[in-house]
Amino acid sequence: MVSDPIVVRHAGKPMTGEEAWMRLLRYIGYWSMFGHGLFAVLDRPSGRYLGDTGTRRSTA
Repeated sequence: MVSDPIVVRHAGKPMTGEEAWMRLLRYIGYWSMFGHGLFAVLDRPSGRYLGDTGTRRSTA
């Protein structure tokens, strides 16, 4: 999904397969290391994926 130019048109440039894989591993790592991370947002009636949201630890 993140490699599709239409899907990411308002959120940056499409990712390569390797970039998408590394993003997934980072998201898993947030939960494993910090106990928080990103959540999938779904449309309740249809179950359609709408995006993601959540918290990330600030580096500042």
